[in-house]
Amino acid sequence: MYRRAHFIWTPDQQIDETEVFRTLVRDGPKDRRDGLNRWVFFRREFCLGSDPVSAKLSITADSRYLLYVNGARIGRGPPRSAAHVRLYDTYDLGSVLKEGTNVIAALVHVYGRDTAWYEIGQRYPRSIFGDGGLWVEADVVLAGETFTILSDADWKCLTSDAWRADAPVAGWGQGSIEDVDGRRLPEDWTRAGFDDSEWTAAREMVWEGIEYERAMGWGPHEAFPTIKASDLPELLQEVNYPVHLEGIYAVTPDDTKDVDRRIFEETLSPAQAAACENATALLIEGDTTLIRTVGDEDTSILVDFGLIHTGYPFVEFFAEGGEIIELAASEKIAGDYQEPRPDLPRIERRTHLDCAQIFRYRARPGLQLYEKFDWTAVRYLQLTVRNAPKGISVRRLGSVRTAYPAGEAGRFACSDPFFNELWRIGRYTALQCTHDAWCDGPGREKRQWVGDGLVHYLVNVAAFGCGTNAVDRQFLRAAADAQRPDGLLQMFAPGDHHRDGVAIADFPLHWICAAEQYLQYTGDIDFVATLFPAVQKALQWYEPHRDGDGLVVNPPLWRFIEWAALDRSGASAAMNGLYLLALQAAGRIAESLEYGHARSTYAREAKRVTSALQNRMWDPSRQLYADASDPATGRLSKRYSQQTNALMVLAGVAPEALQNGILSRITQPEHTRVSPLPPVVTGDADFDEDRHIVRANTYFAHFLYDALMKAGRCQQALQFMRDNLGPMLSAGAETLWESYDPSASLCHAFSASPVYHLSSGVLGVRPISPGFRTFSVCPLVGDLDWAEGTFPTPSGGIDVSWKLDGDQLDISIASPEVLTGTLEAPEGWILETGGGAFRQASQARLIRRR
Repeated sequence: MYRRAHFIWTPDQQIDETEVFRTLVRDGPKDRRDGLNRWVFFRREFCLGSDPVSAKLSITADSRYLLYVNGARIGRGPPRSAAHVRLYDTYDLGSVLKEGTNVIAALVHVYGRDTAWYEIGQRYPRSIFGDGGLWVEADVVLAGETFTILSDADWKCLTSDAWRADAPVAGWGQGSIEDVDGRRLPEDWTRAGFDDSEWTAAREMVWEGIEYERAMGWGPHEAFPTIKASDLPELLQEVNYPVHLEGIYAVTPDDTKDVDRRIFEETLSPAQAAACENATALLIEGDTTLIRTVGDEDTSILVDFGLIHTGYPFVEFFAEGGEIIELAASEKIAGDYQEPRPDLPRIERRTHLDCAQIFRYRARPGLQLYEKFDWTAVRYLQLTVRNAPKGISVRRLGSVRTAYPAGEAGRFACSDPFFNELWRIGRYTALQCTHDAWCDGPGREKRQWVGDGLVHYLVNVAAFGCGTNAVDRQFLRAAADAQRPDGLLQMFAPGDHHRDGVAIADFPLHWICAAEQYLQYTGDIDFVATLFPAVQKALQWYEPHRDGDGLVVNPPLWRFIEWAALDRSGASAAMNGLYLLALQAAGRIAESLEYGHARSTYAREAKRVTSALQNRMWDPSRQLYADASDPATGRLSKRYSQQTNALMVLAGVAPEALQNGILSRITQPEHTRVSPLPPVVTGDADFDEDRHIVRANTYFAHFLYDALMKAGRCQQALQFMRDNLGPMLSAGAETLWESYDPSASLCHAFSASPVYHLSSGVLGVRPISPGFRTFSVCPLVGDLDWAEGTFPTPSGGIDVSWKLDGDQLDISIASPEVLTGTLEAPEGWILETGGGAFRQASQARLIRRR
């Protein structure tokens, strides 16, 4: 976009004018590093002659900002983006600006490294300007004139030394732990009238370059030359307080450990009564709790919010000054979910995947509040107080819950309360993982894994409909933006994938299927058309790794599939099943775009792969598809899995006459085993390849449920949901876990796939043409007596209700008038009255086929 303002930054960071055209071409850009974990305050005071008629402000920063106007916090951002672009947010300030003196202020945090959600800027501009920057454009409309505010030298800035620059990182892909001295933070800096005379004038991050280079078209140079408007809505925020006091402990201090280990490893014992007064006031707003250190012991308090949510932990308190506060957050403590509970439960770091979601704060005198800068998963908070013999008075201990404003367009209910609860919990789980991106989970990495996206999208479609379209597009676009020159997509994007680091060979295939599903459920053909070049390039990556029959053989990098020990060697049936689904999806996209040549090419290749999989993977002795075959000898693997065989059914490799037999054989409980694949999955030790079948974990259960629904085996799919997820819910889970036991992430979106299957299968609603212009309703009864709900569409919800009465099934459907529906009888039923094509409403009675 054309922009009027430049980025600004502290003048302490020099512009490198030696990075000229000749050295850049010859040597490449420098990998400039200006420091980790930096924090810079900015403010701009100005005077308005009258109250504004309207006011809009656009802002972005490298890496992230907190925005304030006249002392009130307005927002935070920007959304995550690839290295070559920064997204900007726009705010309406009409109600917060006023006649007289106003101030716009921002705190900018620079990670200084790639994280799971952030990428440092492009190397060429960064070699000149370095990391960090703030960009602002604001237009304030007054009566008869417009007052414009740009990021320029009129802004004042202060590089803060309050945060410890060398603090340890919180874990894999995380930023530095916030270890901050509140005594060094400026008070009231966000308000008008603050004395910023000691602050420095900001410098614009622009360099005109050398005159002769400008003459040849090189220069001027801008930091972060490409910015784009974000179309994401502002995330919701709501203050939450704990509901239960878990424990009050004395802590034996161990200052040999750094902040990333100390609170998790120090010795605890029961606290003395003097350590805490009025502890239950932590559960309510309006009263205070006195917490002090006693003798040589510190004091720690553990509280429970009762439910995992995504939030920003905070504490507000009075202090003498110099006290140390450490606040840690976690999804879980020992003793949850039917584990044995220790006498003194606490927040722990059990494995290398557990992050230290904690901040340390040194108090200044008086009332103060500190809130964690980045969000995390919060179920428990553990507050440890040090160096406080006189005590601190805590007014509030809580978490600012944040969530995407998705709405509740979808609805599902049925005769079995278990599925009503599962649908509700699944929707809640997906919402906790939907922010400025589709995150795997809020508590560990916060990455946007490309392979998770297909399942996450389908859950969002059923639960929220078009309410998440903006973040859905963001996911699809982010993966395309991160595509490598060779065509492979990164395994997550954006983030610390190191450009040419480890990647997952099967994840681009899920992304292609997600793009096609987005087209079907939204009808947004113009957007999908922008993705299609990336679809084609991604499929081209597999070409050098295909054999004479068209199968992909031993593709390089990580052949993930899922956390299960299926055989991935040689010609992997699961890998090629996903490749076939992607070819089919690409062909349907090409057909919608009227790209005839591409459509016919993908159809031809899909036919080749289908034939090769049937000929080379089918084992007539076990009547199943083997996990793999040796490309040199044709010998079949001795390992068989639900993953492989579900894909063969879904992709149409398995002839219809064989599908029921295959699904019966892979779903016999006595033959399926969870195969261990640490660190995420613990499994059965007695796996016998001659008898047993690898069981799908929570991720690939989606494909198994889909295959069972496709084959009309709804009752079996429902029973699998009960068997797989029933123990999880019985253990008290209010979010769905990454694995079937609580060994990994406890809030993981791809585990919520039943939300989609209950709405699309039991209610039976699926699009026939993009955007539901035509759709079908074919309800699958299973062992339920009734079901009702709403499946969202771009034109409004499709309401379905059905009720079983002996051998009769009465169905009622209401849909938006612009859509055309078709009511179909499921396998084993025939239409007695009604059915066929309809608009707006349909009533029908089905009878069971005898």
